[in-house]
Amino acid sequence: MMEPGESSEHLRERLKGSVRRFFTAGDDFAERVNAAWNARFSGTEFVKVREHPKGTKIGKSQPGSVLLRVRAAIRFWWKAFYLMLILCVAAPFIGGPIGFAGGIMSAEAAAQRGVFDRAGFGDVFAGAFWTTVIMIGLTIWVFRLTRPWVEIYADANEVRVGSQRFDRTHYGHFRLGYEIQTSEGLLKNDFHDLDIGLQGLRLSYGLWGEDLPYLVNKYHANEIVLWLNAMIAQTAKPVEAAPIRETGQRQQEFG
Repeated sequence: MMEPGESSEHLRERLKGSVRRFFTAGDDFAERVNAAWNARFSGTEFVKVREHPKGTKIGKSQPGSVLLRVRAAIRFWWKAFYLMLILCVAAPFIGGPIGFAGGIMSAEAAAQRGVFDRAGFGDVFAGAFWTTVIMIGLTIWVFRLTRPWVEIYADANEVRVGSQRFDRTHYGHFRLGYEIQTSEGLLKNDFHDLDIGLQGLRLSYGLWGEDLPYLVNKYHANEIVLWLNAMIAQTAKPVEAAPIRETGQRQQEFG
């Protein structure tokens, strides 16, 4: 805005200065981004070593115990998310008639009070809109419910996987189970992560083992199992050495 007594020439100079500063700031930002990119990918800095595999977390642990978290999909139910997506698409066609029916009932109730109204497009739109919003919310809830962060707790006496408890006496180790070839597991940990399928988790438990109701990202499955076994092995009871019996020689004299 031109100040009182300011000439148009001076105003143009101010505008030119503002535009110049704007593009100079943009160039500085681009240079900083370019420098950070080059530092990250040009070999001037070492790549940071991961403390644990993708799709895992380390919880609060105490001496002799460990709490781990693994992002997994619940067996069979992981497909429910796609059913919810279909219902989201169908929601306007379901909610519209419901809204219209609600409008008719509201109009009838109003007519009994002497107020005359009728159902219309607004009722149809409201029904379609709120049904869609509810279905989207349910879809997000189902996605999070069927792809939880599973807690795995271990100490010298037990291993807990979710709500299942396993006696450490019969526990051996985690291992991989069956595979599902799919790109729809949606267990990616970031944008660049790969989603090439799902793989079941099993436990070596007793003679025949035990299937767990969880699937992990197949691309990281081997790393996750190795990491779980290594972390849980640290909580095992120390093996007591067998007592060494003293041996002696009995001397016998022959006469």
